[in-house]
Amino acid sequence: MKYYIVTSEVFESLDQDKIEFASVSNNGDEWVVSTTEVVEDVIDSFRSGEELSSHTFENGSFWTGDDTGIEEWELNEIEYRNEI
Repeated sequence: MKYYIVTSEVFESLDQDKIEFASVSNNGDEWVVSTTEVVEDVIDSFRSGEELSSHTFENGSFWTGDDTGIEEWELNEIEYRNEI
């Protein structure tokens, strides 16, 4: 699995069937994504879900609005549904 932060434009171009987890920032401009796809045009990339989770906790108001973050278990267990 690969872990990224991408712009909304890049997110829209990704193969939705390869996305395992996705969460949009509070302002709607950026996405946290775990995917099997290799993405070149990223804001940031992470070696693991743990690193990505830590990043969201360090910037909690941007990602969750309540000064927490995205838990690592959420990255691994919540399935992204592109139909929603």
